[in-house]
Parts: sequence; structure tokens; C-alpha cells
Amino acid sequence: MKLGADRQFSVPDLRDLVKRTVRLPEQRLLATYFDTPDFRLWSREITLRHRIGDDEGIGTWTLKLPQSNSGPTLDRTELEWVGSPDFVPDRVNEILHGVVRRAALQKITSLETSRRRLMLQGGRQILLAELDDDLVTIHGGPHDGRRFRQIEVELNEADSSLLNRCIDRLCEAGAWIDSRGPKLARALDDDAVNGANSRSLGPKSTMADVVRASLQTAFDRILDHEYLLRLNEEDPPPEAIHQTRVAARRLRSDLQTFKAILDPLWVGHTRSDLKWLGGELGLVRDADVLGQHLDLNGSPQIGDDKGVTGLREQLQDQRSTAADRVTDVLQSERYLLLLDKLHAAVERPPFLNVGSGRGRGIGPDQRASKALPKVVKRPWKKLYKEVRAADREPTDRQLHQIRIGAKRFRYAAEAAEAVVGKRARRVATSAEGLQTQLGEHHDAVIAEAWLRKRAKGASSKVAFSAGILAAEQIRRQQLFREDWQAGWEKVDRRAREWLG
Repeated sequence: MKLGADRQFSVPDLRDLVKRTVRLPEQRLLATYFDTPDFRLWSREITLRHRIGDDEGIGTWTLKLPQSNSGPTLDRTELEWVGSPDFVPDRVNEILHGVVRRAALQKITSLETSRRRLMLQGGRQILLAELDDDLVTIHGGPHDGRRFRQIEVELNEADSSLLNRCIDRLCEAGAWIDSRGPKLARALDDDAVNGANSRSLGPKSTMADVVRASLQTAFDRILDHEYLLRLNEEDPPPEAIHQTRVAARRLRSDLQTFKAILDPLWVGHTRSDLKWLGGELGLVRDADVLGQHLDLNGSPQIGDDKGVTGLREQLQDQRSTAADRVTDVLQSERYLLLLDKLHAAVERPPFLNVGSGRGRGIGPDQRASKALPKVVKRPWKKLYKEVRAADREPTDRQLHQIRIGAKRFRYAAEAAEAVVGKRARRVATSAEGLQTQLGEHHDAVIAEAWLRKRAKGASSKVAFSAGILAAEQIRRQQLFREDWQAGWEKVDRRAREWLG
């Protein structure tokens, strides 16, 4: 955690909080920060710096990647490479390729720091935490020459209770929580610190505002997760795969929902690219979902040990092959052009000319609160027709189509929620419930088919385990079939209350 302090601040005695404290020699550090001219790294809470100290040779590159947290602490993954400040390490360029793309990484500012270090130790001289008292001078940028002081407490072999006690003691002595966080924030101008001027949606928003928000949200969601896929190419994190895929599929749905006010050629090409991206990511996601439902990602094991091990190995091979394809996708020109296209659209959405007549009375400047019910009603009517067309005992394919319709209707309602409020939120929640229920059914259908395929020609042990697992998937299908109508009735009732 980082705290601010004035020049007169004195670090209080912290020895009663730990076993002992050790003062280390003062350090002098020069950190040079790099970003694109439009601060693409900073907007993603990523920092790239080269730092050199008194006895550090040519210095060290550090790439700091954000981690999600729900508290006031600053949690980041830090990667380091020894190297000259004249050349950005190749691995850094590989990890940041999707965020940076064709922009150039350049020096944006330097921070000269005089650091006083205090080690907080426990029993057997175990390092619990480190307190750094930094006096910083900015060189270059809009605040050239400005000086400030920052106190940082970084945990090592201690839990958050020690951090909280240290922060309380420091604040009692006159320090304060530094809301700006990293030192680099002090060196940048307000526009760079605050990022793009995004307008929050509300009752007075226009359809243009809603579309921009949809584009911005999807673009941010992709870029906030895709570098994690580059960082772990052989074993991409399941959550990063899931979030990137959801962003692509949701935006594809939103572009269909808002197509009446967008350039049809742009919508067609972009939706095609998003479908391609979602499909490639889906190959890895499918393996992850199979592992969850079949309990092949860990224990306990079902059936014969060797049989389950054989199935697990096949699934892992399937995932590894799919991960290789994702790596190729992320390096492809088609993917980079898609990111460039979305970036440009966020800045200037490709709205349809008002005089074209295609907008059916809906234009970008129209009040969203009036236009959205008409827009959302289209996916609602399509979902309604899918349900009406289904038999009393719908096929697996029909239930899958209803699930897709519920998902599109949910996305449309969620896009309207910030403008319309409670009525849209209630509809979105009920549609999500139906989507989830039918999604579980669809996953069970896919899992059963996968197991049947693996059982053919397999050893007796693998076939036996596949049979036991397939029977469980059939049971799950029947369970979710029994209750989906109740979920649909809730969607139907709430949709009629809002849309008529």
C-alpha cells in the first residue's frame, strides 16, 4: 500500500508490531517509464519501466501487470529482465503486442528517487514486510521538476493484519492513503491519469452513448485479459480465456442489436471477425468446461483410476492443441486489425447516415430511454418465436437455440439497464437464469457426446469410466429439462411487464 507524506513527516517506531526492524543503507534510483503516445499501457493499469540503482550495472526492466482485488492495496504481477535502457526486451513486446499493436513504446518521464528502507522482521529474522520511504523528483513530462514523498509498505511473509497495523500507525503519525497509487501517476497530466473521458449512462443518454459504451466495454474487456493469454501461451488461464471470449461474443450480439443505426458493411465484417475469435477461444473453453463437468481436472475420480487418467490425458491433449491455435490467432494480422478496428470505433462509432432510411425511425441522437424498448423488443420477439416453435418435448437443438436467444435478449436488456433501470435489470436477470439453466443442459449434451466418442475403440478401462461419466451427464440433462419452462415463464412475465 502506498501513502503520501509531507517533507516534515517522521516514520514512527514500528518495533512493537514485529520482532525487530533493520535500517538498510539509503538507495538512489533512476526509473524511466515507457508507454505509447496515447498511454495505452497506463489506461490498462500496466507500467513498464527501466530502473538503475547505485550498484545495478546496466539496470533492470520491470513490467507490472494488474491483479484484481477488492481492497485498498495495490496488487500487481511484476516481471523483470536485466538489460540496457536502449532496447525494450523482446518478451515485453510479445506480452504487450495486443495492447500496443503498431504504436511505438517511448520514454514518457523519469523519476529520481532517494529511498530509505526499513526491514520489518519476525522470528528467525524472517522478512515480514518492507517499508520504503521515497523522496521523488520528476524529470520530464508536464510536472518536470516537481518533488513529492511517498511511503510504501510491501508485504513479504506476513498477512494483511500486519499491513493494516502499519498503515494505522503511519496515518496516526501524519501520513495519508495515496489515492493516486503508483508514483507514475504524479508525473502524468490529469487526462492521462484519468484515462479517456467516458460518459456514464443515464436517463438522458442517447443511443450513440449506449453504442459507445458497448464498444468501449468490449474493447476494454478483451485488452484486459488477452495479455494474460500471451503471458501463458502453453497453458492459458481459464478465466482469461472465458472473459476474452465473452467480450467477443457479447459485442457480436450487441452489434446485431444496434445494427439499425450502424454501417451495415462495418457490422457485417466486424461480427464475422468476432465470431472467428470467439470460435477459436471456444475450443479451449470447451475443454475447460468439459473438465469441470466431468471432474477430469482433479479429484475425486469416478470409475477406474486408469480409465479416468486416460480420459484426462485426452482432454489435456485437446486443450493443448486448442491453446496452440489461440497463440496463432493472437499473432495473426486479422486479430490485430480487429483490435485496431474496435479502437477506431470506440473513438468514432460508424453510425449510419440519418438520411439512409435504414434506421426505422431510430437514430444515434435519439433519447435512448425512448428508443431502447423498440431495440430490445426485436431479440425478445425472436426468443418468443423460438419457444413457440419448440415441441412439448423440445429437441436438444431446440433447447440450444432457445438458450442462444435468451443470451441475446439478456445482453440487449443489460445494455439498456443503465438507462431504463429496474425493469431492464429484472428482465436481464431472469433471462440470465434461463440462459444458465439451458447452458448446463447443453454442456451435459456436449459432455455425453464427447464421452461416447472417446469410448469407441478405447481400452476397457477407459470405456468403462466413460460409460459411468456419460450416464451422469444423461441424468443432468433430464434434471435441467424438467425445470426450464419455469425459467421461461419468469422471462415471459417480466418482458411483458416492460415491453408490452
